[in-house]
Amino acid sequence: MSVITETATFRGDDDVCLVEASLACSVCLSGEVEWSLRTEEWDAGVDCRCETCGHTRTVWLTGEQALRLSLDRRPADPT
Repeated sequence: MSVITETATFRGDDDVCLVEASLACSVCLSGEVEWSLRTEEWDAGVDCRCETCGHTRTVWLTGEQALRLSLDRRPADPT
């Protein structure tokens, strides 16, 4: 079994919908994802768990992306 490395694709100043799309489940494409920011000395990532299918994964972040998520803590609901 191979491990797929995922990297977030949003910019620090992107709209909330693009942040959420970047963290959406890579298996079932659900946007219902529970996430937890993990920062270490040299790496930052988001541990994600899909609330629809249960798939878990880590999505790696740049420093700018980690800062965005640390300030937001959870992307706001646009509705």
